[in-house]
Amino acid sequence: MISLARGQSLRLNVVHLNQAPPSHSGSHSRVPNPPSPADVILGFYDAQGAQLGAPTSLTLSPGASTYRELSFESGASASGPYRASVLISQPGLPEPAHFNPCVSTLELRQSGDGGTVLHVHPAIERALPPSA
Repeated sequence: MISLARGQSLRLNVVHLNQAPPSHSGSHSRVPNPPSPADVILGFYDAQGAQLGAPTSLTLSPGASTYRELSFESGASASGPYRASVLISQPGLPEPAHFNPCVSTLELRQSGDGGTVLHVHPAIERALPPSA
């Protein structure tokens, strides 16, 4: 949980590392298991668990990255605290899939100059979405 002040924003970053699931030997390898795309959902929540804005949902190809930003002025109803959430799944992998090809970070930024005040890695909640 992190709070914002006027002129600050939170940026949630996710990158697909272009790694394949571990081979039978247990080592990460680019061959023979080709990396597959990952479905990611990025969102922000307030202290009561209410979602702030619509989540960002997309498929990340191997090597691709994305981010979602929440600024004090554009979406924060109060100074916080806020929680960032990243949900990652890879369709087609056998369940349970304990391999995560993505890394996420959270930045607390100054909106004026875009400078990073605080960089958090990997203190982001990671989970597979519940089964429907």
